[in-house]
Amino acid sequence: MKASNTNDASSDLQKLLEEVGLTDTEASIYLAGQTLDSITVQEIGTATGVKRPTIYHALHTLNEKGLVAERDRDGKSAFRMEVPGRLLGWIEQQKNALMEKEDAVQSLISQLATRTPAASSGIEVMQYADVKSVQAVFDLAFYARSKKCVVIISSKDFLNDLGLDEKSRDAEHRGVLVQVNVRKGIGAALLAYDDSIVIVTNPSGATVITSSALASILSNLF
Repeated sequence: MKASNTNDASSDLQKLLEEVGLTDTEASIYLAGQTLDSITVQEIGTATGVKRPTIYHALHTLNEKGLVAERDRDGKSAFRMEVPGRLLGWIEQQKNALMEKEDAVQSLISQLATRTPAASSGIEVMQYADVKSVQAVFDLAFYARSKKCVVIISSKDFLNDLGLDEKSRDAEHRGVLVQVNVRKGIGAALLAYDDSIVIVTNPSGATVITSSALASILSNLF
């Protein structure tokens, strides 16, 4: 019974960390080392089952968020997870950053939704009107050549409703950073990867705009 209670508590903590903005992998690694003085990459792999390249990437992003610090342990590189209170500072930073980006995202959504292709603009537009095609577009994004995919959605249930939660986690295990941003009240989901932007108005309707310039603008916002 104690083991069951421990597993339930870990599961609850994992969900809470994901709700405040950590990825599934980041949350797993943070929890693996949070109760220890320090932890090595090998120990993280043993505890989580995550592959080494993905662990290094997650440690890098956790470091950027101020949640992990590297230290020496018996001549080997190890990592210390910062105290949970540091999360409050990071959440506040995220809140301020999102407030600054909100106007830009709303403006981008409205402009892209009405944009039409022009021969001189170098922009290509494709329309899709079925669930499988929308899922296929996300599949392409999760194999992004740039190893980065930005997803802006109005609810965390969006990916689950399309059956994409597991594929998103698989992408992270392949080293693709799937950056999910939840913005309540937006009129459409946005997806940016490589040279493409996708506007998803509903699970069976999507517009794919191929424009490296526009995709770069959206990706750099996050």
